[in-house]
Amino acid sequence: MKVIDFARTRRAPPAARPAGAVARSECTEPAAPAADALPRLRRIAPADFAALRAFVHGLSPATGYKRLFSGRLPDDDELRRWSAIDFDREEALVAVVGSTPDEQIVGVARYVHDGAPEAEFAIVLADAWQRRGLGTRLLGTLVYTARQQGVHRLVGLTQATNAGMLALAQALGFTSGRASDPALRRLTLQLRP
Repeated sequence: MKVIDFARTRRAPPAARPAGAVARSECTEPAAPAADALPRLRRIAPADFAALRAFVHGLSPATGYKRLFSGRLPDDDELRRWSAIDFDREEALVAVVGSTPDEQIVGVARYVHDGAPEAEFAIVLADAWQRRGLGTRLLGTLVYTARQQGVHRLVGLTQATNAGMLALAQALGFTSGRASDPALRRLTLQLRP
């Protein structure tokens, strides 16, 4: 199956600044990815295990906590399952930069369903790629793929304090409702009636 990156052509041009000028944020934060390093989106593959492991281990503790709701790191068995998926019941897209064989994963979005019309989704981005439009591209492409694969509804959980995820979900048409845990929000997107 070919991955259609629905938002690739919507990318805004990078902000111009005089040659040699240094932005204030570059003085105190890690350097942002180069503007011309637009990640490619593709399906995950078993060969992505090492890159997925490096990606997960490179997430900040705060980002890892927002994704897993705990401070733990996934073990290698989990990472193998997350890279060698069953495409009959799962889909996982990765955003990668660099060229083969030195690709680096900078984002992952996935959904899982057990034959039901509802699928649970998740997304996580490398810290340096947050708030740069990649989440919209990646989750938007996952939504498109789910719709094409016959999924009727995407659902997921996020922390009630995860403003970035709540804003992303709202921008893509998800509704936010209460979850059984008051610290979480349930995100839902109806894809088919």
